[in-house]
Amino acid sequence: MQLTIRGKLSVLYTTILFGLLTGFCVILYSSIAYSLKSKSRNELLTYAHKLSETFDKESQSFSDLPEGDFNANPLYWFRIIRPDGILYHPAPVFSVMPETASIQKIIQSSKVTHWFYDFEDKEQWFSSVVFPINEGLQFSGWVEVVIPVSDEKRTLERIGFLMVSLGLSIVMFLFFSGRFLARKTLAPVEQIRKQVDTIYEKNLSQRIISPNPDDELGQLSGTFNNLLQRLERAFYSQQQFIADASHELKTPLAILRTQWEKLAEQQDLPLDFRVRIQSDVEELARLSNLINNLLLLASTKEIFNLNEFPVINLSELVHSLNDDLLILSESKHQEVVISITENLEVNGDKSRLYQLMLNLADNAVKYTPENGKIVIELTKDNNMAVFSISDTGIGISPEHLPFVFERFYRVEKSRSRQSGGYGLGLAVSKSIAEAHFGTISISSVPGTGTTINVTLPLA
Repeated sequence: MQLTIRGKLSVLYTTILFGLLTGFCVILYSSIAYSLKSKSRNELLTYAHKLSETFDKESQSFSDLPEGDFNANPLYWFRIIRPDGILYHPAPVFSVMPETASIQKIIQSSKVTHWFYDFEDKEQWFSSVVFPINEGLQFSGWVEVVIPVSDEKRTLERIGFLMVSLGLSIVMFLFFSGRFLARKTLAPVEQIRKQVDTIYEKNLSQRIISPNPDDELGQLSGTFNNLLQRLERAFYSQQQFIADASHELKTPLAILRTQWEKLAEQQDLPLDFRVRIQSDVEELARLSNLINNLLLLASTKEIFNLNEFPVINLSELVHSLNDDLLILSESKHQEVVISITENLEVNGDKSRLYQLMLNLADNAVKYTPENGKIVIELTKDNNMAVFSISDTGIGISPEHLPFVFERFYRVEKSRSRQSGGYGLGLAVSKSIAEAHFGTISISSVPGTGTTINVTLPLA
């Protein structure tokens, strides 16, 4: 699963603090457990040592021993085992605690050092020590002392439960506090992202503003601003080159076209020459149209300013488009259906908006077969005017749709020079729509048809 930087920071923050918290709890729990166990074992050794001191070396017997049953001595129980395994002191309580060490095991144990063991009996916990009795070099047996440690066990269980409960609560707190801290930390990044989202080819002069120019994000913003500056210069140089080259080519092409048109009118030329000249004139016309479109794309930002656009009646403009569309579609016997919402007004350049709609209408005619159908609609959607044109043409494959508004892009086979296009019509249409603060979108099904929608803000 791919995590965002915010998620990664939250997980890292939570994991580190959880690890520290777990380590602290383990150390604390272990310290408490060790302390309780040391206390009980020290207590066992104290009792065992006192019992061993009651051994009389001369009489070879023990004196002043406590009774050692439940009622008389509830603090601890004991038994004394001779070297031959016989109980010196009766210990009836051990008969009801079967989990204690057997006499055989005690006889086989060390005669020098004591040893401990714990056992559970009837849901109660006990701790025991087997302590050898030595008087000088003489070994006299063992004394075993047992004390209850259930209270210590329950204390450890309560502490463990409390640590787990508090640990889970703290982990949840750490996770959400980590997300909060990550969000606060990355808030400047989100601000920079939003600023970057507003920058495109029409406003490359815009710069990223960072709240703290001296920190890492401020340095990143400065680097990005330097990149924008270089891009702006490169883009301006490209646009200026296109404009200059188009201007330089426009006049010679116009002169050539005029001369070839006059030459084609001479009746003394052979027919095949005139046909060839007429073909050259049409190619010159397409080149002139290409140059005009390049000039438009290169100078859209300078030419169009929404604040300077007059109010025009878009409904009347679509009506005039219908007349031209009927002429274009007449040779292919196509059916044209038009539906117009009257009196829709927008701020715009009348000739450019007409060029936009005529480009779309011309494409619909070109790529719709004979006896096909073209539908034009102008509707109102909230504060937007929506111009749509649909056809029953060859359609466009899905893999081409994301690129049809790019300059010089032509769909293979169906969009070719034979149909008269250089791949600039839709790019010009998009540029005009965006210059009017509008949008243009396309949907198509191969073999069924294409629909293009243009939305423009109403005046």
